[in-house]
Amino acid sequence: MSLFKYLHPDAINYSFKESGFSLRLSQPAALNDPFEIRHKPFSGINEAFENTPIENSLLAATQGDIELTKSEIIEFYKKAEKTRNEAYSYIMNIYNRSTEAITEKRYGIISLSSNKQSRPMWSYYSKNNSGFLVEFSSKEIEKDVIDFPNYMSFINKLVQEANRSHIKKRAMNMKKTMILKSIGDLDFMEVNYNSVRPENLNGNISKFDLLIKDEAWSHELEWRCILPLSLEKSNTYDNNGFPIKEIIIPHEYIKNITLGLNSSQSMKRRIQHWIDNFSPATKLYQTTLNTSQYHFDYMLIK
Repeated sequence: MSLFKYLHPDAINYSFKESGFSLRLSQPAALNDPFEIRHKPFSGINEAFENTPIENSLLAATQGDIELTKSEIIEFYKKAEKTRNEAYSYIMNIYNRSTEAITEKRYGIISLSSNKQSRPMWSYYSKNNSGFLVEFSSKEIEKDVIDFPNYMSFINKLVQEANRSHIKKRAMNMKKTMILKSIGDLDFMEVNYNSVRPENLNGNISKFDLLIKDEAWSHELEWRCILPLSLEKSNTYDNNGFPIKEIIIPHEYIKNITLGLNSSQSMKRRIQHWIDNFSPATKLYQTTLNTSQYHFDYMLIK
């Protein structure tokens, strides 16, 4: 079984290393869907707030990753003097605005696909078929995946005060037995496609929340490896100002490389040189048009 990566022609300049093939750990905001980490507020929080003493709810709220400033706390109590709902809405707005900043520091994502015949991905990821496709060997495993974000203390406090079992059930759903695809030490989880946006709990995004995407992207058949993103500074940045962090995939997992229909002869020579010198077991293919169907054929070069 295999996983695939459609790549822009510029990747020829930074992906091929002597030790293997470089894949980028992307920050969620660097991904192509603006809804990636902009989740809707968790529906159970307001109900818990309504049944929690105002002082306790504020204490519980500040146990998450988000710290309130003195002025924000004062504003919270001013709004609480009017209506509780207004105060809680104020807090939730702060959480929602802070979600992206928190998640950017927490996770990096490597995105692959199980779809090796996607003309749309050849078009938009590989710059109108001028890039290339890398096939990685993977194996399927069953594994318990655990994710315990810091908002557990927050939500448990609310559960104690409000005794809302459905909130506890949502918060405790942090261990799942999943079928993964592994490439060496990297475990990839299958993305789930849905028309309903996931909920944002206390301004935090769980690892599992990053496996939910709009069903409009379902043709990509995406698999994600989600890793802690080091807070160390990077000396390399992309055109959008995001630091570039990378993982090297050893040669033994690089099964095939397929040139796009419009790839250049220069790209072909450079990739062939890399295969000959560093990854001789990797096969090189060229994309061609099928003569009778809307389908690409991959012709072996070497």
